[in-house]
Amino acid sequence: MKTSDKINIIIIFIAIASLALGIYNQWYIQNPPSPDDFIIKGNKYFDNGEYKEAWKCYDKALRIHESDANT
Repeated sequence: MKTSDKINIIIIFIAIASLALGIYNQWYIQNPPSPDDFIIKGNKYFDNGEYKEAWKCYDKALRIHESDANT
């Protein structure tokens, strides 16, 4: 395989990766996670005794919506 072919493959790969990342970012902007998502995940970690991971999830929930009394 020639060097120019390898470069073209790399360029195509980068273009596809950039497109995929752009699509994901657009979806994420339109569908941000809710505090409830992190609380549910945190509760699962807590139930399994993974307290450090649970704390991280609860912290993320608070950062998203710190004024929510349920959070």
